[in-house]
Amino acid sequence: MSTHRTVWRRTTESLRVRLALAATVVVVACVLTTSHLVLDEVEERSEIAVLDLEASNAERMAMLVNNRVVSLQNALGAVAKAVPEAATRDAAAAAEFLGHKVVLTTMFSNVVLAAADGQLLAAIDGKGLRMERQNIADRPYFQQTLKEDRAIISAPILGRLSNEPIVVLTAPVRDRQGRVTAVAVGAMRLASRNLLDDLTQAGTMDTDPVLTFIADSAGRILSHPDPRKVMRPMEDEPGMATYSRRWAAQGRSIEPTGSAAHLDDHFIASAGVAQTDWM
Repeated sequence: MSTHRTVWRRTTESLRVRLALAATVVVVACVLTTSHLVLDEVEERSEIAVLDLEASNAERMAMLVNNRVVSLQNALGAVAKAVPEAATRDAAAAAEFLGHKVVLTTMFSNVVLAAADGQLLAAIDGKGLRMERQNIADRPYFQQTLKEDRAIISAPILGRLSNEPIVVLTAPVRDRQGRVTAVAVGAMRLASRNLLDDLTQAGTMDTDPVLTFIADSAGRILSHPDPRKVMRPMEDEPGMATYSRRWAAQGRSIEPTGSAAHLDDHFIASAGVAQTDWM
């Protein structure tokens, strides 16, 4: 009888130990599962928060760029309205007029006044007045300004005066009857003197590896902290290949509303710049 009780007691104790161990395993498994689910949820919420924040940042940055462009357009438009009639056909009168507009060289790389036939009448840049005997009648931005009778922002082109990549803004000059008699043109160099470089930046700390740049609807970089990257395709930027392919497949649309995605281990946010084909 004593032997049976001993065996029973040992069996019971062994069973209790096994049950306790099993319960412990179950508890640990539940804790690990719960922790994993919580961590997944926290990670997902954190990613969503980052995407929302960066989309908002991109949208604000696009608004800043738009404000800069509008300011430049307004300045050039004011100059166009002030051009005297004689300066629309006489180089000396045009040079005298631009000579009093030196402040424009703090906003543009150079400003030129061209007659309605495309002949440059006078130009001014950081070095002063320049008399250029060139013709821009073949330039698409000039033709579009005349045809549509409105201010134009050009696609990036190679400047004839600077021999560098530029974007130009135009403003039609009208006579008293409202006819376009000349065109005021303001150029922005995209590499050596980038007037948007205070809006494009790169984080200098390992904890802030953020890059901000501006590209157009063709995917060409217009403004970049590294001027050597200007005019290169944005898909060459680290982490941008998948985004660029997806964007191209969607028709290269540029929307003013900010958006963000997590692709190729990068958070990529973008927003369109109103009145331009930039983002």
